[in-house]
Amino acid sequence: MSSWDGKSKGNVLGYKFFVWVLQYAGLGTTYFILKFAAFYYFLFSLKTFSVLFYYFRKRLGFGLLKSVFSIYRNYYIFGQTLVDKVCIIAGFKNTISYSFEGEEYLHQMAESKGGFLISAHVGNYEFAGHALSLKTKVNVVLFEGEHAKIKKYLSGVQKASNFNVIVVNNHSFEHIYKINEAIEKKELVCIHGDRFAPGSKIISCKLLGEEAMFPLGPFLLVAQLQVPVSFVFAVKKSNYRYHFSATKPISCDFHPNRQQRDREVLKVVNKYVEALENVIHKFPEQWFNYYHFWRTSNGK
Repeated sequence: MSSWDGKSKGNVLGYKFFVWVLQYAGLGTTYFILKFAAFYYFLFSLKTFSVLFYYFRKRLGFGLLKSVFSIYRNYYIFGQTLVDKVCIIAGFKNTISYSFEGEEYLHQMAESKGGFLISAHVGNYEFAGHALSLKTKVNVVLFEGEHAKIKKYLSGVQKASNFNVIVVNNHSFEHIYKINEAIEKKELVCIHGDRFAPGSKIISCKLLGEEAMFPLGPFLLVAQLQVPVSFVFAVKKSNYRYHFSATKPISCDFHPNRQQRDREVLKVVNKYVEALENVIHKFPEQWFNYYHFWRTSNGK
């Protein structure tokens, strides 16, 4: 199985273009243009095509035609989520609406001692920091490859909010100090649990009937910092509407005994994988995973 390289799709020029279209033509026109951009990736992004085909065909058991159509839909919805993210960050009004499930859990965490929100590259979970009116700051942890130039450009159009980005740099531990600092301030820390960079600690769990590797770091932090964790997802219900869900917070005891501690951490990992699998079954075209996730998908 090959690990993720820490880089996500999208570039500054693309963001600039779609911000311009949003400003002068609106969200509907932007979505229409995205149909052609998605078709381009459908035809020429062979590496991600093969990854998605394995996911739809082998792991979800879709038929041949349904798998191919789902790949195109995946590209198109991914493009929509990027545009929607710009709408929220740039403060475009009356464009996106939300419905919430489990919002009270996050308010409870925000009003007590903060905690972790672990999600996945499903839908558009970064909306939490913008859509929710929480009494604390929401810190989103992103790999340097996901942040870099795109975040630098978007900062020029971003409106003030309680949303903060913590950048993970594999050459330093600065992000760990910033995460600790956020927790000490009783803030919320959002982090993905479905990708890991080379050299990271990993754990093997079964997802959709096949062994896959998950990053161990987020779950170890939950145990070490002794704060609650909720699994959160924001999925697209229609063109202009999202549904945000959060599970009831759970805790992970940090035991001095390593074996007992590992069992506690594994329980949290398994609950996360269960939550992720449940969302994938409901919204299969909204998991934006573009690298070989399962061992067998890479011939190993």
